[in-house]
Amino acid sequence: MIDIVFDTYLPHLFDWVIETSIMASILVGVILCVKVLLRNRLTPRWHYLLWMILIVRLILPWSPGSSFSVYSILLNGYESIASEQSQSISSSEKEQLHETNNLSNLKVVTDDERFDTPTSPTIVDSKKETTNSNGKQEEEPLSIQSIALYIWLTGVILLGFTTYLANRRLQHYIKQQPVITDEKIINIFENCKKSMSIQQNVPLLLAGKIPSPTVLGFLQPRILLSSDQINLLNEQQLRHIFHHELAHIKRRDVGINWLMHFLLILNWFNPIIWVAYVCMREDQELACDAYALSFMEEEEKVPYGYTIISLLEHYRNYYPVPSLANLSKNKRILKRRILMIKKFKKKSYRWSALGILAVAAVASVSLLNANADGSSEKQIKANTDGKAKIETKTETTVYTPPKHKENYDEMTEEEILTKMINTVDYFETARGEYKIHYDFSPGYEVVKYDISLKVEPGGYGKITFNTGEISSQEFYKDGTVWSLNDSAKTYIESQVMGMEENLKKGTTLTLEQAFSTAPDGNPLSIYRERSPFGLANATLFPYEIASNYTRDLSKWEIENQNEELLGHNTLVIKGNINHRDARSFRFWVDKDTGILVKYETYDAKGKLVDYLHPTSLEVNVPIDTKRFTPNLDDYKKEELWNGPKIITGNIDEYIPEELKEQWEEAKKKPNETTILHQNDTWYIHAKKGYLVDTIEVNGEEGTLLLAKASPQKSQFTFQALAQGYKIDSLKIAE
Repeated sequence: MIDIVFDTYLPHLFDWVIETSIMASILVGVILCVKVLLRNRLTPRWHYLLWMILIVRLILPWSPGSSFSVYSILLNGYESIASEQSQSISSSEKEQLHETNNLSNLKVVTDDERFDTPTSPTIVDSKKETTNSNGKQEEEPLSIQSIALYIWLTGVILLGFTTYLANRRLQHYIKQQPVITDEKIINIFENCKKSMSIQQNVPLLLAGKIPSPTVLGFLQPRILLSSDQINLLNEQQLRHIFHHELAHIKRRDVGINWLMHFLLILNWFNPIIWVAYVCMREDQELACDAYALSFMEEEEKVPYGYTIISLLEHYRNYYPVPSLANLSKNKRILKRRILMIKKFKKKSYRWSALGILAVAAVASVSLLNANADGSSEKQIKANTDGKAKIETKTETTVYTPPKHKENYDEMTEEEILTKMINTVDYFETARGEYKIHYDFSPGYEVVKYDISLKVEPGGYGKITFNTGEISSQEFYKDGTVWSLNDSAKTYIESQVMGMEENLKKGTTLTLEQAFSTAPDGNPLSIYRERSPFGLANATLFPYEIASNYTRDLSKWEIENQNEELLGHNTLVIKGNINHRDARSFRFWVDKDTGILVKYETYDAKGKLVDYLHPTSLEVNVPIDTKRFTPNLDDYKKEELWNGPKIITGNIDEYIPEELKEQWEEAKKKPNETTILHQNDTWYIHAKKGYLVDTIEVNGEEGTLLLAKASPQKSQFTFQALAQGYKIDSLKIAE
């Protein structure tokens, strides 16, 4: 559980804090500009309320994008400058093809294939070879982002602990102070409470070493007065102090201070937020003065100002802790307070049209995020009829598909499962990152990817393994797949023919077509087309996962129809399984595309077993297809293995016509191992519960070695295709 927190949730929180802090910094600039422009037209109350927008901005976990957002305006301004410096060449338009065809292009495999996410074999092999050649894996060095995260976390812990310690000491100290029992003081205090309609019990305590009057606490507020103030101040001055401190209580200023201080702890690295905190506390004092004056007579205004001056002259110590609301010793704020008191009129604390307009305007341009596709308005143009366009810029080809729209309609189990097995129909490009962990493997892998399907098909992806300095990259473009091993600086190149046409002409599957039963009783699945770029299959094309986990509708249910995740509206499903150590699962499925945004499996005790945790996912976004071609200058090419090899899985489509009758008979004998042979190729149907392990060659004779399948797969039969074995006979080892 601790690993999940540090590897998944903590990075998400850090990314959110950084993004929010940047937007908040911009908002602080906007607020300060508004305050300067409307300095004499806004009352202290509205100056203070402007800072509430900043607090909301710092709290918001997510907000919709808008082209009217101040962040969109700044982003578009930056893009305009950048676009002026680059040359725009030409754009060409391609229509999408959505033809229907028969199921001849579909690949059929049995469900006894493992659930593990299909990963490019060449990448796995490269990983193994590098591990073996190094002897042992070195620990992966911390990335700059990880270092920044730990520095930020250290600051949060230190500042949080310091805040806790300071407030704990203060609370302990105040508990030792006696209650004020002077009847004269209590009568003045009670009259002030009555005039302000405060029914709450507010204790009046001696302040001890705290020299200035102050409010302590939020849920159970107390007012503190020093013995010097009680002895030296007259009745009118005490009344002014009580009105001011009770105004803090009635306006809940201590609670606001606590909230802002908590946000300040999260954003401790940002000096702009610190400045905003100081300015907010200053405006808080002015707003509190104005509120207190609204309960006094007009002739009390000048004496109230003298009371404030007297207090600040004699009691200048200031305790900037969030649990206190006390007087600021700043001379600049003193000048502002005196000017405000001099000009104050009772009606000035009421609601004003200008104040409402100013707060609404700032909120409307700052609480909405930058438009996600705002850049497309400037750099990538779309037809008014919704067709996608490709714009060629200097050395860059950017494809922009139609905009992705979220689905909020109620869906049935059949509808969401149909989308999961046909995701290729519902999106054209995707970009994302996720962490994936398997129970049989230590640590996790970080997968980043960009992919385009229907127009300019291709893909780029990278796997980083947290257990060592091993990273692999995969590129796909124009029917060629390049698999790069970054540690060994080698790559493997392979060809995939006809995939683009298959992606364009594929036919949507129904559940009845996708899921069936073989003659031997084993379940069969038909899978849709997908890009040969395999790094994102676990999330973008969850066909095997859907087949293994959700083909039986009676074993799972919809837990939540609508749950926001990374800006996508997902449908959450949960169910029971029997897979290795996992006994239950939970999937978060994008309702519009069927993409498996997130998944988790759990053991019998509810402990996490396997997981895919996304850090980002963007669908139908502009994709730079030039990125799909690798730079191989520093890499050495490795040739594909041309020697004997064994392919496991359903091999029905590879059976020669003259052997098909014998093969069908073999499938009817699940408790026997059958071997068929033609042209150095061996077609093997292993007996139930056994897998093909390897073939040992001794001269012209070979021996087939079988391995027992896991208990979960003991009722399945497995097939294998052995190629390149130049032997005359193949016997089975018993």
